[in-house]
Amino acid sequence: MSSEWPSWYPPACPPLDAGPAVGFFYRLVDDPISESDFKSVRELADEGKKSRYWADDAECSAVACSVFAEQIDAESTRKAIGSLRAKNVARGDIAGPGRLKASPSASSKSHHDWWRTGEDQAWRTFEVVS
Repeated sequence: MSSEWPSWYPPACPPLDAGPAVGFFYRLVDDPISESDFKSVRELADEGKKSRYWADDAECSAVACSVFAEQIDAESTRKAIGSLRAKNVARGDIAGPGRLKASPSASSKSHHDWWRTGEDQAWRTFEVVS
């Protein structure tokens, strides 16, 4: 498995204060789960599937995958955002060469940014739980 960051990551990303990717987290996915469920908003915007809505200083977060430490936060996010209401909540072990940083918001205290290396396969551990 390659531990190199994708070439399209911005400089200094992931940030130095991001820790190792370890533990079980939740992600909003389709069923069946596929690697495409683990694309960042930047990747989706580049494919024309999402609008570019983040500020330039948030580019590093935009290339990360959103995950939640708590299932309730994933479910609340799904309920609050219309385009996510048809998604399923999946749980998986993100252990691997990636990096992780807490990025809580007022509505999601357990939100984290997860930066995946080019050949990361941790997405394969995810299973739909709700």
